[in-house]
Amino acid sequence: MSVVNPALFHTGLINQDRRVVDMAPSIMFLAPRFAQILLFAAKPSAAPYGSAHGLSEPGAKSIQLGVRTVTNFEYKWLEDQLKSTVTAINNASGYTTTDTSFVVDDASIFAINDLVQNVRTGEVYAVTAVNTGTNVITALRSWGAIAAAAINDNDSLMIIGNSFSENSVYVLQPQRIDETKYNYIQDTRHAFGGTFVLQHSELYGGDQKGHMRSKFLAVHQQYIEASLIWGQRNAGSGTDGSPKKTTGGLLEGITTNVKAITGALTKSTWHRFLRDIFTYGSAEKVIFGSPAVMEQISNFAADSSAAPASQIWLAQNARSFGLNIMTYMTKFGTVHLVMHGMFTGDTYGGYAIAIDPGNIQLCRVRGGFFMNLREDIVRDGAHHWIDEYATYFGLALGLEKSHGVLTGVAA
Repeated sequence: MSVVNPALFHTGLINQDRRVVDMAPSIMFLAPRFAQILLFAAKPSAAPYGSAHGLSEPGAKSIQLGVRTVTNFEYKWLEDQLKSTVTAINNASGYTTTDTSFVVDDASIFAINDLVQNVRTGEVYAVTAVNTGTNVITALRSWGAIAAAAINDNDSLMIIGNSFSENSVYVLQPQRIDETKYNYIQDTRHAFGGTFVLQHSELYGGDQKGHMRSKFLAVHQQYIEASLIWGQRNAGSGTDGSPKKTTGGLLEGITTNVKAITGALTKSTWHRFLRDIFTYGSAEKVIFGSPAVMEQISNFAADSSAAPASQIWLAQNARSFGLNIMTYMTKFGTVHLVMHGMFTGDTYGGYAIAIDPGNIQLCRVRGGFFMNLREDIVRDGAHHWIDEYATYFGLALGLEKSHGVLTGVAA
């Protein structure tokens, strides 16, 4: 019996170009969930790439931001609010128990017949005269059971109501003038292309044009999302001398409820932040947080036995587009928690942004581009193609005090 030499059969004895490559039919992309805010206001028209990057999350709940159509690249809105009912004494020497006129930080909030409590002493003053030019109010002392007491500089004064005598005439109340707010539309574009030769080549992962369109749609969305967060409002000129505008984002616009942690996030600190953001606006907020912030909230949120009391659950209301949301219930209000993959690094890895959805609008230009794919934008006879994604967008951040920012949470 003859013995066959196995070396005659190894795979190296063929032309290697004959080998069929075992290649997956699609190209995998690596990117964080980066378009979470954009999702609240827009459902991208091209979703094949988005479904892998947070633009279509299974088991998601749909929450929509308002969308406003504007007709100018500078757009405005009006805001009004109730006048303040609190101010403070403004006199380094203070006042005695018999003084009846006081300099305050802001006399414009008062009217004759207002009842004003000194928060520190409990004494109530009945206002008889107001001079807004000098910020001086005059009042009857000890209106009520609490005796007159010495008044210190910076004592807090709070209006607790007003009372008119039987035969008194009307008194016009102080009026706060509404304010004009504005922002700009930003023109964001991403052009890309390839040669006709490459386009007509058979490639793994599909044709080159389809691959590039999917990839740059994600890049385009990522840039829009970053501008909605970190954008700085400005109007100037580009390198070609023509007008150039950028929209102001959330971190520029939110200035009041900004809480720095500089350490681990505890349940008590978290609830103090919630207390601040729920002082104004609706009883339902959405918070976009870094992975580190979401991890620390998850660590303590489920422990309803630890003070302060809370409840947490996962929202499982499926939509074709939307976000996976963890809902956190407190006595202050309801919070929907969304992890945002763009909050990373030593600084932004400890960030979270709280928004009141009813007070934010994504602005689009009437008839303008919004994540539009412009095909073959250059026709110069060369054997190549160039496409472009274009979006005209801006942010309208209304009632700034109804939102908030958390910073410095240690990973």
